Amino acid sequence: VSGFQQLGLIQGPSLGNVSFTTGAFITSSGSLGSGGEFSSTGSTFVIRSNAAGVADGLPSGILFSGTFTGNIAWSSGSCGTTGSICYTLTGSISGTWWNGQTIGGRTTQMTFNAGKDGFMGSAPLASGNTVFTTTVPEPSTLGLLGTGLVGLAGVLRRKLKTA
Repeated sequence: VSGFQQLGLIQGPSLGNVSFTTGAFITSSGSLGSGGEFSSTGSTFVIRSNAAGVADGLPSGILFSGTFTGNIAWSSGSCGTTGSICYTLTGSISGTWWNGQTIGGRTTQMTFNAGKDGFMGSAPLASGNTVFTTTVPEPSTLGLLGTGLVGLAGVLRRKLKTA
């Protein structure tokens, strides 16, 4: 469980928390210390608000509830020049927002700074990024599609008129 400080345009020192679980390691040589891949079976991904209500910009309670889809990568490496060891968890998530909107196939990446001794049972979340975006076609693409459809309609009309 770790706190979050920004959701969209809403920012604050502590908006709520993010918690997740993964399935078991599927890499036979995988370990928390060296890395590997987790199964998504039995996984969860939850974003919970600690807001007092919509007046704070967010509703209170569960904002997002979902699961990991596909394998979840876990890797280790050094972070910075301090000699600390960082672990990174990367996976795709799908789920539902509090307002009923569903999303699928979004990527989350979280980095945990375990200090110089490495993973010793727990590590604080150093940084994380989960991007929930929707793809909107650019206006020029819509314009090309529209003119193509108008042209196709003209050809069909001409063929029907001559028949």
